[in-house]
Amino acid sequence: MPAHTRREIATNPFIHHVGWVASTTEYLHAVDLMALPTYREGFPNVALEAAAAEKPIVATCATGVVDAVVDGVTGLLSPVGDPRMLAVNIVRILTQKELAKSIGRAARQRVEVEFSIERVCAELESFYLNLCHERGLSISTPCSVQHEVRFTCSKMLD
Repeated sequence: MPAHTRREIATNPFIHHVGWVASTTEYLHAVDLMALPTYREGFPNVALEAAAAEKPIVATCATGVVDAVVDGVTGLLSPVGDPRMLAVNIVRILTQKELAKSIGRAARQRVEVEFSIERVCAELESFYLNLCHERGLSISTPCSVQHEVRFTCSKMLD
């Protein structure tokens, strides 16, 4: 991070830099929205965490983000590199309280339905089994593969 950015974060009275925290739960419940102004992104788990806390997400249409945020439903998306539109969407969420609540509820519902740990683990298990099949690998004991995937997923909950 450039030195001028670090200075701005450290000295701007409107920025509350808390540093690294083990659990973001209390912070997610303290904010009005999650802003994710990224240029490129893998799949952003932070967007799902915010959605689980019923927070609307304001982000850019970057790769990965478009899979986590449904524009106009679970958040508001703006073009990558367009700070004006990002600001318009942030102000819209902050000033239209009913819209913010509606988007937050829809975000939470989508996370519960589409990204439950059970569904994610089942999809992961299916992915690995299909990958083995495509590669011509015989799985003499699919239960052991399923056990490993389930074990890995259950550790994600710890």
